[in-house]
Order: sequence, then C-alpha cells, then structure tokens
Amino acid sequence: AMRLLLVVGVVGALVAPPTIRMSAPRRVSRAPQMCICVDCALVERCTAYHVVEAKHGQPHLTTSPDFTPREGSPTVQILYFNGTAEAELDVCACADFVEEKGRWRRMMPRGTLLKAGFDPDTFVPT
Repeated sequence: AMRLLLVVGVVGALVAPPTIRMSAPRRVSRAPQMCICVDCALVERCTAYHVVEAKHGQPHLTTSPDFTPREGSPTVQILYFNGTAEAELDVCACADFVEEKGRWRRMMPRGTLLKAGFDPDTFVPT
C-alpha cells in the first residue's frame, strides 16, 4: 500500500482507492514536489502510477499495469487546494524508483494525448 503525506491543509475529503493506505493528515513545511514517476523506468508498468493517472484525469500509459511497488512504498504527497475539495496526488518517494529521465514522455503515444484532448507538444503530466 502507498503511504500518503499531506502537504497542505485539508479542506475536503479524499476518497482513496482500496489499494492506498491513508495515515492521519499532517502539515509539512517543505515545498511540494513534482511526481517522480515521470522519470522512472517503471512508470508505464506501475499500479501506483495508474492510480495517480486516474486521480489526475490523465490518459493511462497502459490499461493493465503489471508491476506493484513493494509494501509501504511509494510515498504520495496529497495537495489540497484552498477553497475546493480538489486534491492532487504526486509520488515523492519510492523504494522501487529506477531513474530514467523523460520516460513518461517517451512512453505516452501522441495519439493518446490527442484523443484525450491534450496538445502533445505542450502537455506536462501533473
């Protein structure tokens, strides 16, 4: 199960998929990080990233990811936006992270982004 880290104040409830274990919310003073998955060699195979894609409303790299990170990993930061019930999930640490800069961009087919209504030349995964 993923560990969740709340980085900003809670203003709404997050309904988590059953594969995510949530701990008590807490404030963290450090600045939010971008999701590290976009630079991971396992991004298109990862079940944890598949959850992040769904939460962000982004097209999936695959419909059937076949890699599950080890128990207790990854750590996910949740950003709650003031005045809304919107939340953003970003993986900020993972015991199974294998760095490969730009992997997400290379794996996402242009046609998939176009079909989802995104400009493939300017789209940046969140």
